[in-house]
Amino acid sequence: MVEDPNLHVALVNIQDGGRGYDRVAEFVDPLFAPVTTPPGVVVVNEATGWRNRGMRRGLDVAHHLRTRYGPAYQLLVGHLDRSDHPPAILYDPDVLTLREWRHPTTNTTVASHNLATFTTRWGELSILPQHWHPWDANTRLHEAHQVRGVVANRPRVMVVGDLNSTCSGPGELWPRKDWDTIPVAKRHEKGWQPGGPEGAWEPRTDALDHLIGTWNPTTGTRVGGAGLATVVELDWQRRGCPPGDRFAATTNTPPERGGGMVIDHGLLTRDLWETVVAGSYQVHVPPAGRQVSDHRLVTWTLRLDQTGADAAPARATQGVAR
Repeated sequence: MVEDPNLHVALVNIQDGGRGYDRVAEFVDPLFAPVTTPPGVVVVNEATGWRNRGMRRGLDVAHHLRTRYGPAYQLLVGHLDRSDHPPAILYDPDVLTLREWRHPTTNTTVASHNLATFTTRWGELSILPQHWHPWDANTRLHEAHQVRGVVANRPRVMVVGDLNSTCSGPGELWPRKDWDTIPVAKRHEKGWQPGGPEGAWEPRTDALDHLIGTWNPTTGTRVGGAGLATVVELDWQRRGCPPGDRFAATTNTPPERGGGMVIDHGLLTRDLWETVVAGSYQVHVPPAGRQVSDHRLVTWTLRLDQTGADAAPARATQGVAR
């Protein structure tokens, strides 16, 4: 077992599993071009077709990552009820040792499907990949309730994936869509009109807020929630909530289609909050003409020997993120 306490995490939604490319290098290399440190775990959304032909496509990705970084990545392909866009986990077995894998073939509790539990030198770590519904906000809220039930009373859980949802918070920090560029019927996929049919459009945030709490602009903190926090916000807090920061959108949605928001997330249970390495969170924006997916690669680092059940995020300083 490697003794380095740093777990380097990567998250990416690979559009349609890279099915439009003949060779995995055509989409893996552009996505991972800016990443020089070998990830300890990679969570993939839309592993479309990765189970076909004896999991050939997924194993090709694992082999290519090994060629690129060195570790002999192991592959877990999960399950998604609504379509053939399951999540997948690729992990370095010298960093994480698999102890439990909840899948329809191994577990009958639907809400906990795709939950993987690993051992490390610093204890167990569970990873729950998620891919919430892309256009039904009520379904996303239901999925958030299911996540809460799975992680309740379970220590050291990282919920990772394309949640198709942003959260409440200051607009100068969290990117918002230009709703006027989006057809009215399509606005309902990610937005709503809290003031009624004549009111302004705003992002629908209740699903993610259910897990991390609702932003209180007076105190600069979150209220309520289910004991989870986003890596992007924890990283920002650990950097001292620098004024003028603005989170990068995690999608490549162009301005003429409303622009992107932060919808790909890592969520951590309270005992992992202090593990976030300040400044490690990055959204890797591809160069023009090198977009091989509609989502961007997101990476961060956790220092697993820094866990603590009483850990709490820093409060936003006075005058920041109002």
